[in-house]
Amino acid sequence: MKNVILNAGTPQTLLIFSPIQFVLQHSKNVAKQYIENAEDGEFSTRSPLHGYRHEIGHALLFLFEERLDVKNRRKMIRDLQETKRDLFELTRIGFSDLSEYASTNYSEMVAEAIAKLLNGETNSSIETILNILKRDNNNVE
Repeated sequence: MKNVILNAGTPQTLLIFSPIQFVLQHSKNVAKQYIENAEDGEFSTRSPLHGYRHEIGHALLFLFEERLDVKNRRKMIRDLQETKRDLFELTRIGFSDLSEYASTNYSEMVAEAIAKLLNGETNSSIETILNILKRDNNNVE
């Protein structure tokens, strides 16, 4: 891949970026502005990396689901949905320890929990979610 030379105005400010570095830096700046403008409690973290971490959460959930047979996958999803309903009630009365977005559905709940965990934070909701994921995947080879 070729490098791209960007001229920021003067010969002293020539910058050399690979296209991938440029896209990553630009998307990080956009993500940072989005998170900074979000309302308190809308997302589980205020990190500019939140979006990336959230999507990693979706990927991890997919991997956990794919490892299970149909019966155990349904059980895990049922348990996660029950946890999501509890979280929705806490969000409704203003006591959520994840985010408003996490109460959307079980997949968003897991993604928000993983994003918060990857940000170095944990709480009882995250522990509950992780226990469900681990419990149902313990017997899988």
